[in-house]
Amino acid sequence: MAKVSVFCPCSERLTSELDDTVSLELSSFPETITDPNTLHIQPDLNFCNQCQAVRCRKCIELEVVTKYCARCLHEMKPEYSFCSRNCLDCPICGNNLIVLPNKNTMTCSMSCSTCDYIYTSEPLERLRPMARVVKTEQNKRESMRMFSDLQKFYLQQRQLELGNEDIPKSIVTEYSKMKVKEYGIYEFMRRSTVRALDEETVESFARLANNESILSYDIGLGDSSRFKSEALPLQTKLRCKYAKRCKACRSSLMKPDHDPTSVKFYKLSNAIDTLPSIRVYPNPNNNTDTSMTPGSIASFVVVVQNALDSDINVNLSAYTELPGGFHQVQLPKSSFTLHRKPESHTKLEVLIDCTPSIELSRGTKASRVALMNRPVIDYSDDDMVYEHRQNYIVVPMKVVIHENSQPQTTVKVPILVSFKGEDVAVAFWCVLELGQCCAAA
Repeated sequence: MAKVSVFCPCSERLTSELDDTVSLELSSFPETITDPNTLHIQPDLNFCNQCQAVRCRKCIELEVVTKYCARCLHEMKPEYSFCSRNCLDCPICGNNLIVLPNKNTMTCSMSCSTCDYIYTSEPLERLRPMARVVKTEQNKRESMRMFSDLQKFYLQQRQLELGNEDIPKSIVTEYSKMKVKEYGIYEFMRRSTVRALDEETVESFARLANNESILSYDIGLGDSSRFKSEALPLQTKLRCKYAKRCKACRSSLMKPDHDPTSVKFYKLSNAIDTLPSIRVYPNPNNNTDTSMTPGSIASFVVVVQNALDSDINVNLSAYTELPGGFHQVQLPKSSFTLHRKPESHTKLEVLIDCTPSIELSRGTKASRVALMNRPVIDYSDDDMVYEHRQNYIVVPMKVVIHENSQPQTTVKVPILVSFKGEDVAVAFWCVLELGQCCAAA
């Protein structure tokens, strides 16, 4: 089956007014349709009923509904980023840690269920969440203390630059002591600290020349159990439930329930529930050329299925010759009407009845019975509707591959799909990736 992508026009250049009426016709080819960042599969898109347009991840605005821990399903405050309870992750493999308290020593042992990581906390005076215990031990580390001092230094420096804090006299005195006086560079170089640093540098270069530094490689050959015991557990990151809004009209596109255990949506507007589904298959006729060699005519079967609860009128439009003079597209049947989606479409019998014959296999008894009850389809006739049942239609499509097409290049065909229903009237672009062009025999 060919890959079908839906084009989102949010990256197109906006103009204050249209140049002429020609820009509204099919000859106006979107400039950014060749950009892969503007092409999305249909389940990844939303649909705005107010704007009557598709919305991709760049067209929507996310709002955090709730933050929760995926391990314990506990809701957290918006300012939290990690679980504040007993959910911890292994610093080596990232899997969940098992916490085992020891009443005799008043400590807690944390072991990984996948690797050999084991960590034992310091004796606890009282029961506390392990996330807070790990955070307290992390603050006691020398590296964390140095980071806090460095952070404090830069914050004070920023405040001094902005004039929000007066410079203490002690800092001014220290700066004056550190200032090197004029013509006093030789006295500065004779200081004991500078001289010791220079002597240490000279000795290190001498050891490097004598290959004595090879002994330092023995440090990396030791047992890694020391690292496993000293590495602190990682706090589990929180997950979020997001609500989506359209950036253009600010209408709600998706709003989930704030409960972490709930899968309920108060509002859900997906493109897959509104736009008709487009699926493309190679022509199953054995006598049809599907190799897509330069100069050949490739035959395909296009399935269009209605997803709405009302009848729609669909129109498929394609360039007779694509911009750049590459491929020619022929759609013998481009306008048709599709009936509404059945009410009980989740039942097996109705689901099979709403499935095109080209998509039915003979792997189950129900599908075999459905194929036997349907008339045999002749896919050799390229000027007729192959199948038209329920809420779908199967029509032919021909693509003339250009003679100058290079082998191993993907054949892409843009199709403009417009449909009109009871409460919707939309036109959108689809890009069909039909496969790779083969070398001529």
